[in-house]
Amino acid sequence: MVRELLLKNKRMIVLASFIGACSSLFSLYLIIRINDSVNNDVKDITDVALPFLMALIGLFVLGVIAQHLLTLLSSRIVKTLRTSISSWMLDKSYEEVERIGAHKIYVALTADITKISQGLAVFPVAIFNLATVVVCLVYLGFLSPELFTVLILILGFAIGIAYLIMKYGLVSAQESREMEDVLFKSFRSLVEGSKEFNLSAHQRNFFLNQRLNTEIDNARKKENEAQLYWNISVNWTNLILFFALAVLVVVSKLYFPVGAGILASFIFILVYISGSIGFLMNANQAIARAVIGMKKVDNLGLNKNRQAPSEIDNQFIRPKSFCNIDIKGLTYNYQDDESESNFAIGPIDFNIKQSEVLFIVGGNGSGKTTFIKNLLTLYGKKEGVVSLDGQIVSEDNLDWYRSHFTAVFSDCHLFEQVLDHEGKLADDELVLSYLKRFNLSSRISVNNGKLSSTDVSSGQEKRLALIQSYISDAPIFIFDEWAAEQDPYFRELFYREILPELKARKKTVIAITHDDAYFDAADRIIKFEQGLCTELDYEALKMFSSKELFNERTITVDDTIRLQN
Repeated sequence: MVRELLLKNKRMIVLASFIGACSSLFSLYLIIRINDSVNNDVKDITDVALPFLMALIGLFVLGVIAQHLLTLLSSRIVKTLRTSISSWMLDKSYEEVERIGAHKIYVALTADITKISQGLAVFPVAIFNLATVVVCLVYLGFLSPELFTVLILILGFAIGIAYLIMKYGLVSAQESREMEDVLFKSFRSLVEGSKEFNLSAHQRNFFLNQRLNTEIDNARKKENEAQLYWNISVNWTNLILFFALAVLVVVSKLYFPVGAGILASFIFILVYISGSIGFLMNANQAIARAVIGMKKVDNLGLNKNRQAPSEIDNQFIRPKSFCNIDIKGLTYNYQDDESESNFAIGPIDFNIKQSEVLFIVGGNGSGKTTFIKNLLTLYGKKEGVVSLDGQIVSEDNLDWYRSHFTAVFSDCHLFEQVLDHEGKLADDELVLSYLKRFNLSSRISVNNGKLSSTDVSSGQEKRLALIQSYISDAPIFIFDEWAAEQDPYFRELFYREILPELKARKKTVIAITHDDAYFDAADRIIKFEQGLCTELDYEALKMFSSKELFNERTITVDDTIRLQN
């Protein structure tokens, strides 16, 4: 991806490199003038001062322009990289995100992007220093081809050895980067498992001493190993430069006699470019880590996109109604490379109509949530056909189809902004009315459609998510165990007020639930078991709505099965 961006901006790179080379010519001119002044008497200071002053101005102006152009280029690439990866990430299917692993994506979007940014940040200065070294070496070649040949042989040998050293450093840096994925996975467990760690001292101690500390120590060792190789290469280069100076002095005395002025020029210029060569060696580490980051980003497949989300979102306005959704022969199975047993659902034949309330019930692992994710196309079905109002759902109309749904998942994520039916920030008065209704107004306020906080308890989180879903006003509402973490008041509010209101507004509600006390609120009840679904007889279920039976005991789905039989 970065390579493509560099190719797209090759004209600016060439222009900035050319200006940087011109700036290096001015620096070379200044060195020559200083060297001449040292070796020769200066009769008229004005003959030297004016050209020297002009060269200083040229060096300053061209250097600033060249580095500024390259800085603009690197910042442009970083901006494009961040926005592109974020856009491509938004376009990734939920199934792909699960397969990749959230921890790997987090590292790519944080650590890898940071290293790419750092690599691009040193790139402009590296280009300038490289141009300086090349121009100075070319000048030395004109001064004395013989000494220049000796110098190039020494530098070639030094670069070859440095390359081998840095190659080992690159391998260690790659291994260190791989360990960051493992570490970030553990850091995620550290945060998300805080309740479990508080409850279990054994789990806490094992995690810290046997897992986390070991991973941190392994990462430290690999990072130290990589740094050692980089440090050796830098100091090796410094050693060779001074060795080259000594060799040039000896060779000029014994084999290729040159004037003292030429030898002084070699020594003076080599000392001058030693700083540039040192910078290039140090910059190589940042650039190498940036390349590793580029590969990690590319390996995630985030640069494969069917269409930018910003373009997709502008194509559709959320529809307000639909007639029916037909599902025929839908099947799906998890592909788990680490396990020989794969869970599957289907084949499922199903129909969803406007203005009906469907409850989906079943035990844990029965396929309820997997079915919902297939219905929402978060998972890609293996077989079967899903059609909405007679139009078959495919890759070409996924966003049109998805725009019919709004969902509150069991592990929902809250956004600060509340958006209405048109995708605009919702009216504050409307949001506030719902905050009051769900007893959240004392803790959360709204300003220009943005909530003051989303840092709430799990039950309050579900209520906030319901408010956002309610205001989005989609034709179909999905609730995954919404009432599971609510107190009796809000559970009653959900089943006895919210669901009837949605039905009255001709909305379709699909709710995964275990609240058998409220089965009478559903028009249809679908039971999942081992990946297959069965519609329960509604007339039979109504018999369990009497207060007498509910006061005696809790009615289960198995009771309804027995009654049907």
